[in-house]
Amino acid sequence: VRGGSSNETNNGAKQYNQVGGSAIRNALFPIHGKEEVTKFLLIGSIKFFVILALTLTRDNKDTMVVTECGAEAIAFLKVSV
Repeated sequence: VRGGSSNETNNGAKQYNQVGGSAIRNALFPIHGKEEVTKFLLIGSIKFFVILALTLTRDNKDTMVVTECGAEAIAFLKVSV
């Protein structure tokens, strides 16, 4: 464990004792250890790319609808679809 040691509690959860860690860092970024940082970055990047794909799809749909059908079709499609 980076910066401290871990202790197993009676329910199996790990408790980290930070040596020299600040309370602000623990409140804002409570991730300790290389494995947890790796998981955090992987899950965060997956979430980022899913949101990016949804945003690009929505924007492209609006652009294509306005080009093909006109701006008045957007309100109809929002209600019907």
